[in-house]
Amino acid sequence: AGSGDGSLLLELVTVGGSDVGAGHPEGMRKFSGTRGKDVSRFALEGRRLLREHYRKKQQELGETGRKDTYPLSLPAMVDVRTTRRIEGRRCLKDGEMYQHFDDCVGLVADWRGGRDVWEVPFGALLPAQVRGLLAAGRCIASAGQAWEVTRVIQAAAMTGEVSGTAAAMAAQLDTTPDALDVTDLQNQLKGRGFRLDVGEIEAA
Repeated sequence: AGSGDGSLLLELVTVGGSDVGAGHPEGMRKFSGTRGKDVSRFALEGRRLLREHYRKKQQELGETGRKDTYPLSLPAMVDVRTTRRIEGRRCLKDGEMYQHFDDCVGLVADWRGGRDVWEVPFGALLPAQVRGLLAAGRCIASAGQAWEVTRVIQAAAMTGEVSGTAAAMAAQLDTTPDALDVTDLQNQLKGRGFRLDVGEIEAA
């Protein structure tokens, strides 16, 4: 009171599960981000949880509850983190930071802070059973915390450049990306300034 800047009106409220599923409401099913009805139900359930949150807070405050506690804004879109990703020839998994892969095509750092660096193997961009296709960004074969690290913009840009380079090489050679000589691809990437060994970071 008396601050005049409106700071007392601002409180970030998070309801439901986190982006990795922690705190998912007991008894509530999970929703698919690829079906319209599920997206709508997800939005409706989110509004319901918020109504319950504010109803409880207003009751705790008594007569002034509805006047002093209310939502200032609501999410304008359904924030679905994980929908679909490929089943790759190699899946990047939890705990594989600082691990070297012979088919490494780039490095990504954990955007959430700290010093963890991950190598991305070319096999994680190649579907296990579909030829002539490459994945990038959050669609690559990764799981758990490895997916959290690779789903963001810098990893998407890096894997997108790798996929584009590999696709161009495959087209020039009249073959599919899975048939490329990984060493040739790595040499192309090194020429673009890519680092392909986490040991280079540790030594720096």
